[in-house]
Amino acid sequence: MCFGFCYFANLLASLWKESDAEVEQRDVPGIDCAHLAMDTEEGVEVVWNEVQFSERKNFKSQEEKIQLVFENLTQLEHPNIVKFHRYWTDTHNDKPRVIFITEYMSSGSLKQFLKRTKKNVKKLPLQAWKRWCTQILSALR
Repeated sequence: MCFGFCYFANLLASLWKESDAEVEQRDVPGIDCAHLAMDTEEGVEVVWNEVQFSERKNFKSQEEKIQLVFENLTQLEHPNIVKFHRYWTDTHNDKPRVIFITEYMSSGSLKQFLKRTKKNVKKLPLQAWKRWCTQILSALR
């Protein structure tokens, strides 16, 4: 079992070079840390996210549900939803964790973008609001 995990972790480490740059994820509840990384096969920036569980028993009771959720997220393809590339679990420590790789969104979350825009622009054009609402509704559909 360790061989499979270690092999997979080494393979992923070779594909994604983690940088020291932490990505601001304050608006994403539950993510303990996120680092900017490079997908060396595709040549694009990605985000290496980690969620840590406080106890092994909490993780074990939820493990099947967690795997199902992440399997669905990695299969989801939509232009208005952040792409989940891969995920894996690390249960070798006292505090298990889920690590997942997502698309990097340089402008941050919609909430962060709107905060920055509000500071720089007094009033957003109605056309921009319509476009954002259409994109959100498309993603929800």
